Amino acid sequence: MTHFTLSFSLIDPNGKELNSGECEADLEEDSLSIQPESGDALFISLRDILAISAGDYKINLLLSSYENLNLSKLGYSYEDFLRILNEQRNNLLLKDILVTEKLAKKSDVEANFAYTDESNQRKQEGKCTLRLYETSLVVMPEKAEIMRIPISDISGFSKKDYTLVINTELGEKLVFSMMGAQLDPFTKALSDADNKLQLKVQSLLKEILPEMDPATVKKVAKFMKEGKLARRSDIESVSPMLWTALEKRLGTIGIKEEYDFLKSLSQQEKICMGIKRGLMGELTGDYFWFFVPIYSTDSKKPGNAVAMEASSGTITSGEEAFSEDTSGEETPSEGNPGGGISGEEAASEDTSEEGASGEGVGRATYFFRIVSRNDYPEYKNIEDLHREFDDLTKKISRCMIDINFRREPIYLPDERLDEPKYLKYKFAVLRSPSLRILRTRFIGRVIHTSSEQWKKDVTDLLKFNVSVKDDSVRWKKETDQGGER
Repeated sequence: MTHFTLSFSLIDPNGKELNSGECEADLEEDSLSIQPESGDALFISLRDILAISAGDYKINLLLSSYENLNLSKLGYSYEDFLRILNEQRNNLLLKDILVTEKLAKKSDVEANFAYTDESNQRKQEGKCTLRLYETSLVVMPEKAEIMRIPISDISGFSKKDYTLVINTELGEKLVFSMMGAQLDPFTKALSDADNKLQLKVQSLLKEILPEMDPATVKKVAKFMKEGKLARRSDIESVSPMLWTALEKRLGTIGIKEEYDFLKSLSQQEKICMGIKRGLMGELTGDYFWFFVPIYSTDSKKPGNAVAMEASSGTITSGEEAFSEDTSGEETPSEGNPGGGISGEEAASEDTSEEGASGEGVGRATYFFRIVSRNDYPEYKNIEDLHREFDDLTKKISRCMIDINFRREPIYLPDERLDEPKYLKYKFAVLRSPSLRILRTRFIGRVIHTSSEQWKKDVTDLLKFNVSVKDDSVRWKKETDQGGER
């Protein structure tokens, strides 16, 4: 606990001052306590701070109640207060956005950084701490929220003029400087982590297609690293046999019939697949998922959607299938009471789905909107829709890797996020841009019951998606919730 003396004012959402004055403040690992000289004390969970802005020696905290807490007169303690507040809040955010995997050997490196987004706009700069995990790089700015970059999404990195420059598949650029003697060891650690992920997917590819030569395996692994979606055209440009083998493998894990039906409705050349090897080999299994685009320039035809299906288990050999946990409950792992999923747990997570009654009912197919429902009829050129889909594929691929392929935080309605067992997801939604993208684009999910019912529901969902204009409306099966959608 760190103690401070300062002034505060609490402003309600309408701009009315509720309380103000001198106070004592205690900044703890997960909370901030305000003890004013007069009036009521105020306890604030750091998770309830939606945003922090600072300048001119004043700090403003936007709270989840949409009240503003203004802090001032910190004197020489201003920089320390702001640094500790951001550091402790960022540590909580790491848990909330489901980052609980192991740290790499070289981590917690101090640096200066500059972040440029995909539009070539510089968005952040300043001091930061770098944390390297087994599958991701986390940037913890001194005065801003964390950024998590999956290693699989790094298109390249290099040392130049005593700086480390990292480029991502989305077109972002990060430049790290002032790393001193840590520059070379950290760059080496990043390279080692990248190589390990490539080797994992190479070993999995070799199991799927044993006759594939090492050079071909290496080429394919570059764009299938750590579960990242790879386009059919990219895979076939290197190895047409591999794409055929991947389609056959879907049969051994029990999702080939669904794939074939969706494929018959789709832009087939645009289908994508991803594979992921568990971080602990056979103990955590492997993960397969596919992404099937369904759209056309005829806006009256069912479409403007992407179907996502996934299955996890352990690849053994030959025609042996994945073994999938369908117990129907998600339980926090030992040593991880918050329920966040680690890289080691991702492949073996409970993939069962919860129906309207709350009972475990097996797997489901997820559907995401490609473009706004209002804009979809305006697309008259199929190439324009192809570009929209390609852009969405990159985003969804990063998003799913960001959340370690969890599906519950995608489909749970807002009201259920207030239930105690789902609070971890509520905070994750508030903090994770990836989750917000997934939830915003989410159309609905079709539970696997019988083959006939599944196909009927898929057809109904696709028709529904082009019949409404409000992007926020989700599809629900007619029998759910008394027939309401």
